[in-house]
Amino acid sequence: NYHISSKNEGIRKALPNGFRLLKDKNESEFYCNLDSDVLVNPNFIKILYHLWQDIFTKINRYDFILTGFNTINHPFIKKINNYYGKKKHIGGINIFFHKSQFNNVLKQWDTKEIDWKLSSDYYSKGGIYCTYLSIIEHIGNIGLNSNNDNYDKAIDYISN
Repeated sequence: NYHISSKNEGIRKALPNGFRLLKDKNESEFYCNLDSDVLVNPNFIKILYHLWQDIFTKINRYDFILTGFNTINHPFIKKINNYYGKKKHIGGINIFFHKSQFNNVLKQWDTKEIDWKLSSDYYSKGGIYCTYLSIIEHIGNIGLNSNNDNYDKAIDYISN
């Protein structure tokens, strides 16, 4: 299913609206977003799901977010294991979260700070986790918060 808006709502409104449309049609256990200008490892959903399960087993709480996009612009603050670590903030290019966090993710996203507000909120809760090896690669260099001189690019994208 898809939805086409009559106007460009921008990512601040489009992402929450898209998630709401998805939830209305079929509530999933997990939600995941991707920017439109990315390459992905063919197993990225499976990898994120298994890492989410591992994190949940360790911290026994749902209020965390996970991303498969590792960029130097958002450094690690703590190594957890050989597969993922914690960050203080991430961009919004890819976020994977449990359905219990649906309303909070949308609430934090629907602000002027978008992903910065989301990062701030989850940093103070269960945390922000990121794969060490990127399974998402950003190929766009011009966008809302990027230009030719400064844009997020994966440190070490693995395509398979």
